[in-house]
Amino acid sequence: MELNPVLSDRYDRALTYARSLHQTQIRKGSRNLDRGYYGVPYVSHLLAVSSLVLEHQGTETEAIAALLHDALEDGPGCSDRSLEQIRQDLDHGFGPEVLAIVTACSQSTAGPGDWYQRKQDYIDSLGHKSFSALLVTSADKLHNARCISRDYASLGEDLWSRFHQGKAGTLWYYRAMVTGLQAAVERVTAPGQAVAPDRAAALQALVQLLSQTVEPWPSEIPNPVPHDRP
Repeated sequence: MELNPVLSDRYDRALTYARSLHQTQIRKGSRNLDRGYYGVPYVSHLLAVSSLVLEHQGTETEAIAALLHDALEDGPGCSDRSLEQIRQDLDHGFGPEVLAIVTACSQSTAGPGDWYQRKQDYIDSLGHKSFSALLVTSADKLHNARCISRDYASLGEDLWSRFHQGKAGTLWYYRAMVTGLQAAVERVTAPGQAVAPDRAAALQALVQLLSQTVEPWPSEIPNPVPHDRP
């Protein structure tokens, strides 16, 4: 396991590749053309997730996977690379472990199916994910949750309009993610697992930060609808 504090040119190449895939993408709800602001570049999120991974005992491979964690989901729609080309780029350029982590972190977006069911399927899959995939997923959700908390403080209830499933769906999803991650992390850090104690503690701390971020969010919400709204 590589825990060298000096990042190699492999990390530099991953950042360059991530930028090329997401260069036309901005963070959800960040554009304000009335004020001449074109939005927060999406790469800011990728850098933040990678930073959280490194700050929580992550390896360079895990930090690279964090930079590329949305490559399979968003890359085909934001670049000139197909899904299969991106898979090959990840495998040949950064190695099968990076590809495996990114694949595990990717959610299905195919078809018009039920949004809640797709999200529930992903949450259920946490129970089978590797330590590395859980580390990247936890960092991803923590950064997103922190951004939601920050924007809610300034926008209030207007914030929820930027999400397709609105307030109820967003709150349900993040709270369900916290519960799912807590159970999954307990599994991969249990006695007898081949995880160094400091790495286990770092992942547990990351999920605790996510829980603490989501816990103060509004709770007086209706039960989420079982099907996508038309």
